[in-house]
Amino acid sequence: GPPAGGPAACTHLYFVAAARWRWQDGAMLYAIFLMMAAASPPPFAWVTYIPGESIIHGIAETDSRDLRIDCTTGGRLDVIVWSDVAAASGATVPVVLKANGKSYRVPAVVFDGDMPQLVAPVAANHPFIRALLRGQSVSVNNNPPVPGAGAAQHLKPLIAACK
Repeated sequence: GPPAGGPAACTHLYFVAAARWRWQDGAMLYAIFLMMAAASPPPFAWVTYIPGESIIHGIAETDSRDLRIDCTTGGRLDVIVWSDVAAASGATVPVVLKANGKSYRVPAVVFDGDMPQLVAPVAANHPFIRALLRGQSVSVNNNPPVPGAGAAQHLKPLIAACK
């Protein structure tokens, strides 16, 4: 028969069961979210790759990056991106560095390492570098923009070491 207390007791039991189910369901969804978050890679950020030599916008201690800047001779910097052109290693190809709504066409050398890269030497005062120092987004060729936020804290020591 019906539980003691009549229909009111049934309604109360229903809400208690529903509340427990919702809590368990929420806990299960939270556990799934935590597993997915643990499985997803960390977000890209500006990091010093090799102190005094190289910084990247990517994931520390990996080749997962969308922009690298190296110190070269004479205080110049190499802007390095994965190659999206079909050219032999050592070939010179034009790349377009974009900053502040402007495009700057510069020569780059195709470097065929583990993965082909384009290496474009620029001066430390190039508008592309200055935009990063101001925390502004930049891009290379038709690649998605690279955020400038956080770049200066890694770029300034690189430029100082590069002189």
